[in-house]
Amino acid sequence: ALFTLYEDSHNNHGPKDPLTVIGTYTSDVNGVVTISGLSNDWYWLKETTPPTGYVQNDHWYAVNIQSHDSVIYDCDQTSFVPIWSSKITTIQNTPYKANIKVVKTDDNDVKLKGAEFTLYDADGIHVVKASQTTDDNGEISFDNLLAGTYILVEDTAPTGYIKLSSSIQIVVSADGTVTTTPSREVTNTADN
Repeated sequence: ALFTLYEDSHNNHGPKDPLTVIGTYTSDVNGVVTISGLSNDWYWLKETTPPTGYVQNDHWYAVNIQSHDSVIYDCDQTSFVPIWSSKITTIQNTPYKANIKVVKTDDNDVKLKGAEFTLYDADGIHVVKASQTTDDNGEISFDNLLAGTYILVEDTAPTGYIKLSSSIQIVVSADGTVTTTPSREVTNTADN
């Protein structure tokens, strides 16, 4: 993650534009940012680029450096909430999550109820989301998927139809974008 530290040049203990940039700081492989050499004063800290795969934390953090103590506050529109009074604080990020909807249709675009699907990890071994059955609209959804590769398997075809012969690979990218392989719609063929 990339953080920007600003001087509180207005001495009003609130972020206002334009702020004077003191520096930008990148977290290391452990997610740690070290900022040293600050004078006793008020500063503002903001995440300007989140780590890959995470939503940007849009909070402003007030940093009060004093000779005897230092405090960081999480600032919203109405209050200062102290989150740190030592040398280390944690600023949380939320990972991107994706929701996918599966719509089961036949080759005439008729939506099919009763197809059962299970979502597995990339190896197709461990169940990520338990088996679900398509509803009257031919739909099921798998929600809150983190970035990664998943395998969707049709366990049971709707009555009168042949089960898909191959699985579908689903890739959730670090920004929450979802792609599938095959990239076309997959339909069932009637069991004649």
